[in-house]
Parts: sequence; structure tokens; C-alpha cells
Amino acid sequence: MLLFRTPAILSWIFPNLIWHIHTNSKELFLTFDDGPIPGPTEFVLDTLNTYNAKATFFCIGDNIGKHPDLFNRILQSGHGIGNHTFNHLRGWGTSTEKYVNNVNQCEREIEFRKRTTNNEQPTTINQQTQSKKLFRPPYGRIRGKQ
Repeated sequence: MLLFRTPAILSWIFPNLIWHIHTNSKELFLTFDDGPIPGPTEFVLDTLNTYNAKATFFCIGDNIGKHPDLFNRILQSGHGIGNHTFNHLRGWGTSTEKYVNNVNQCEREIEFRKRTTNNEQPTTINQQTQSKKLFRPPYGRIRGKQ
């Protein structure tokens, strides 16, 4: 298992971003990237269901459009959703304008799919994350302006 910790200096440079969610409870926040895609996403959803566990899925907009039923399954199961760009772009290798447009395109896809499903999403994901739009940059890197 590969463990990765974000360098602490980044939380000082970008203090307005969510870096930690403080809790007095013993909680583990599970996140998954790059879906939804048939096979791996279904396996993860089935495994989470077995343990009555919830997670946040950082989805790629293009994959949401290709697999809307799988995206709806994530929503219907009460999991959180985050933005992982529309095409899994590298922030460092993409112009700021193109990158931000790609993030916005993904956000539009997420919102469109949420509106077009009769989603009665259970409120089981931590309320701090439900009230915010979540974003995770592919490869964990973006430029400051992005």
C-alpha cells in the first residue's frame, strides 16, 4: 500500500482550502478517483455496501457522461461526489484558462446528472463536505492560479 501525505507547507500557502476535517470521533474518510467506470467502480460500491460504509468519489466528467447509470448508483447509495476535471488534465501541463474551463465543464456534468435523476440522496456523508463543492486535481498537482 502506497501512503502519501500532502506537504504541510501547502496548507500554509493555500489556507482557504479544506486540508483536514476535525472530529472528536474515530472516523476514516474514504475517497476514490477517476470513475465512474464499469468494473472497478462497481466492485468498490459493492464492497462499501457490504460494510455499510460511505465514501467520496472524485469523478471525471467524461466518465460520468459515458456511464450515467453508474454515476446515479453512486448518488443513490448516498456517497459524496467530487470534481476530478472533465478529462483528467495535468494542471502543470495545461494553460490556466483551459484547466479552469475543464474543471467547470466537469462541474456542469455533475450538476446536470444530479438534476436529471430522481435522486433522494441520503444525508449520510459528513455535512461539512456536503455543503461544499469538492475538487481533487489529477496527479495531485496544479499551478497556483488554477
